[in-house]
Amino acid sequence: MAGRKRRKNRFQFLTKKFPVRMQRKLVLLFIAVILAFLVLVGRITYINVTKGSKYTKLVLNQKIYDSKTIPYKRGDILDRNDTKIATSERVYNVILDVDVMTDKEEYIDPNSRYVILKKGIDYETAQKYNEIKNDTENYPNVKGIWLEDNYNRTYPYNTLASDVIGFTYSGNIGAIGIESAYNDVMTGTDGREYGYLDEDDTVEQNVKAAKNGNNVVTTIDITLQSIVEKYIQQFNEEHAGEEGSGVTGSKNTAVMIMNPNTGEILAEASYPNFDLNKPRDLSSIYSEEKWNAIDEKDQLNILSSIWRNFCVSDAFEPGSTMKPFTVAAGLETGTLTGEESYYCGGYLHVGDNDIGCHLRSGHGTESTMDAIANSCNVALMEMAEKIGIDNFIRYQHIFGFGEYTGIDLPAEASTASLLYT
Repeated sequence: MAGRKRRKNRFQFLTKKFPVRMQRKLVLLFIAVILAFLVLVGRITYINVTKGSKYTKLVLNQKIYDSKTIPYKRGDILDRNDTKIATSERVYNVILDVDVMTDKEEYIDPNSRYVILKKGIDYETAQKYNEIKNDTENYPNVKGIWLEDNYNRTYPYNTLASDVIGFTYSGNIGAIGIESAYNDVMTGTDGREYGYLDEDDTVEQNVKAAKNGNNVVTTIDITLQSIVEKYIQQFNEEHAGEEGSGVTGSKNTAVMIMNPNTGEILAEASYPNFDLNKPRDLSSIYSEEKWNAIDEKDQLNILSSIWRNFCVSDAFEPGSTMKPFTVAAGLETGTLTGEESYYCGGYLHVGDNDIGCHLRSGHGTESTMDAIANSCNVALMEMAEKIGIDNFIRYQHIFGFGEYTGIDLPAEASTASLLYT
């Protein structure tokens, strides 16, 4: 009984919490919320009907339309006389706006509005298209096709100074040579063209111009470069194997012409070379059948060796050109006076070996000046021995042998190891 009485009292307590008067107020509150919601819907409907276009413009004015990239022009590479040896020519890509071409159900529905139909259309062809596009009377159905500006890197002299100039890949990234060394200098910044809706619902264009790359003027003289390459080519053709065999007259042929007063490189050429406009085309060296028979890894190694600048990336012994520097080191250190005399019998016994002079019969007795004039190995070996190892090596570094030249081309080899072997 006591339990039932307590439950009854609890029920009565709850009933007292929600009297009829309060229930009526809750109903009125619910009705008020419904009415407020209906008023809000009505207000939104009214605004949309009477002022919808005004607010739509405000929103659309914040939206970008017809945005496209304006490509920059990569800087040119010029010779010392401002002749272009690498440049970027304006071309056009033909773009298909698939959405325009598929606005009818019978057409295929694509996934993109941007499809490149063809790349690298020249200026003359682009002008013919523009004439058709603007002639709406005779060509009313030409829609959904437009031209996108672009640039194509070209090399007017094809193979000239190929490993010095270098080429680009992926559009505007320098691969080797000057194209690589000065990539940041010749690289510009793309521009942008934006379209905005103004108050009259017309599109206003806002253009941020592209910043073109800077030109690079080299010390190369294309006339001298052409002469050097002509005779390198002639020599190798005279001593080459069967056409397409991959056998050339020499493994490497390299020539450099320098202004001795300034250190400027006037010509730098090596063989074999390649066409900068088609750097992967080795049809002048390998027949198609022979090239296809080479596996991909070896093909890449062959391309890399041909692209390699032998004049910069390979070390070689200076030979007899070192002899005047040997004499200079002796005079500077005081170990030689220049008044010494030497006897060349055709060889000098060093350790367990006989090291010969180029004149096997020997030069006989000769002065220091005679030793240089005759390029006598025996006399110079005796001078080097008197100078001593430490002074000899120290002065080779002073004269710059074994040091980087600082030439502004990539992958310069160190020649220091030559002085210690």
